[in-house]
Amino acid sequence: MNITPTVHSPHENQNTSPEEFQRLLRQHAEYKRRSYNESRVYQIPVLLTNPMRFNVVLLGDSMIERFQTTARCNNLRPWPSPSMRHSSNTKGTPFSPSAKTHQLDGVFNAGVSGDRYDNILYRLRGDTTQRHGLPGLMEVLEEQEILTWVVHAGTNNLDATHGLRDGDVADLRLILQTLLRISHPAAHILLTGLFYRSDIRNNLVDDANLKLKSLYKLMNNNVGDERISFLPAPKTVKKGSHFADHVHLNEEGYRLWISELWPRMNKILAAIYDDE
Repeated sequence: MNITPTVHSPHENQNTSPEEFQRLLRQHAEYKRRSYNESRVYQIPVLLTNPMRFNVVLLGDSMIERFQTTARCNNLRPWPSPSMRHSSNTKGTPFSPSAKTHQLDGVFNAGVSGDRYDNILYRLRGDTTQRHGLPGLMEVLEEQEILTWVVHAGTNNLDATHGLRDGDVADLRLILQTLLRISHPAAHILLTGLFYRSDIRNNLVDDANLKLKSLYKLMNNNVGDERISFLPAPKTVKKGSHFADHVHLNEEGYRLWISELWPRMNKILAAIYDDE
């Protein structure tokens, strides 16, 4: 008897047939005009036409997208940008904790403002309808054999009353399953925690982050390997002083985030290279 696959797969859909997995993605993915436009006009063309091999992909919503604007960490350039490698409070002293922390090449930003989990699934899957004809990120990036994913999403899923719903967590789980399917066998996913913000109660953000932690531990257990890890939002980032508005970080906020994110990315990549 054939069993229709679901997100709650004991093997995290790593053995699900491509046809069945595409059907599952179609059930959960949701079109959004900006998601479509950013993929079709900017992101997919860069991936298809640039000869650079990308090793790291930053995937998510506006918090990821604004690495390119607020933090000036652009595609095709070493990551992070020079201005993000120094704390404004230390008179230009590099904040990297180790000499092994160096700028990264081949970092691709796949963030889109306003994206919810289901919109990210739409961009990963693509849209083969005659009206849209959009290649999916999973199809294009599978050829690159990505080594490290940094995933920050859920900002637009948080509800002021209910926080992060179970259905949202299921969509995130499907995103992570997709990344595991298309990546290098030794690839690692770094799931980052959600930030406190002025329009959502702190306890709801805390609860959401607990759900993210439970999810990555469950998935690691199911696949039998430590393929996913979690990096909390920096405690040094404070509401008000490090935000440009109710939800988005300002320049110093990004600098503080990068001060923890960048060394972790280096550590992950170093471990992957050592194992090869």
